[in-house]
Amino acid sequence: DEERAARIIENVFERPDPTRVVEAQPFFMRVVLDALQRHNRFDLCLKLLHDRWGKRMVQRGATSTFEEWGYNGSWRNGNYSGFMRSQSHAWSAWPAAFLIRGLAGLKIITPGGRTVALNPQRTEFDYELNLSFPAGDIRIRWQKQRLTVEADPGIEICDSVS
Repeated sequence: DEERAARIIENVFERPDPTRVVEAQPFFMRVVLDALQRHNRFDLCLKLLHDRWGKRMVQRGATSTFEEWGYNGSWRNGNYSGFMRSQSHAWSAWPAAFLIRGLAGLKIITPGGRTVALNPQRTEFDYELNLSFPAGDIRIRWQKQRLTVEADPGIEICDSVS
């Protein structure tokens, strides 16, 4: 329920007790980001993307996506080993797909994208998305607090579906 979700979000992300919370590694962040978005916390998703991928990877000079957050080693086997498991790991690239789908609030209703639901995010930053489907393209633009959505004739956009 929503009340329980709010308590979990508060205890894990807003006031975490480091003795009780184990931080999700990049692999599981897909589940975390999807859950936060489902509970209307896209703001927290953006913060996690900035703090973890931005600060922990990009600001350290990463040119690929690390398998784990620890830059100098891993605790995975129970003991700290002083090497990073992988500096190029596909599952850690999830933010690229998440941002496109998440910013658009995209839910594909029928195969091929003939019918989709959209709930574009109103963010503090401008963005433009071009989504291509077999049925056609959708263009979403959020610029200067103004939303524009255009779709090719082969695509029907319905109200957002929960």
